[in-house]
Amino acid sequence: MNKPTMKSYNKLIASALIAFFASLLAAPCSGQENDRSAETELSAFRLIFERNIFNPNRQKVEEEKPVVVEKPQADEISLVGVLVTETQRFAFFDGSSSAYRRVLSIDAEIGGGTIEAIDSTSIKLRLNDEALDLPVGMGLIREEGQAWQMQNAPRRVESKPQNNETRTQPTPANELLRKLMERRNQEQSQ
Repeated sequence: MNKPTMKSYNKLIASALIAFFASLLAAPCSGQENDRSAETELSAFRLIFERNIFNPNRQKVEEEKPVVVEKPQADEISLVGVLVTETQRFAFFDGSSSAYRRVLSIDAEIGGGTIEAIDSTSIKLRLNDEALDLPVGMGLIREEGQAWQMQNAPRRVESKPQNNETRTQPTPANELLRKLMERRNQEQSQ
């Protein structure tokens, strides 16, 4: 009978260790569910691949910006108010450009028209040989290349609150201050 030698004993241990480590590598790890989770984990590092400052072949990645088509802005004129005294009459205008934000009297020009008369509730405006009665709070609008048209609810004129109504919309500065004070109170209470 052959006695086991030291060489054969070492070979046996070495092959057992190799088989053990091979079985560990072949079996899935408990932390790794499947190949898809490995891909998901790899995609989490996409930013490193894109912005690797040590990559000499890197190139600037340009993001596609949406194309914004701007509408041509329409000209607007609003009759904000009138001032009628015994000796003078003034009409107060607001508009889409500084040329329309003016205080004018009779025979003055605005928007290519001439003011013919001013009374306590409206003005008479002559536009392109057409007389137009424009009441206070109403306006005119002109798209690019078109004629002036009456506007029922002008955007730029704000009416005053009636019957002690107050505006509930806070200004952006007041809203920001309120949020900062709330955050400060929360931090102090913690």
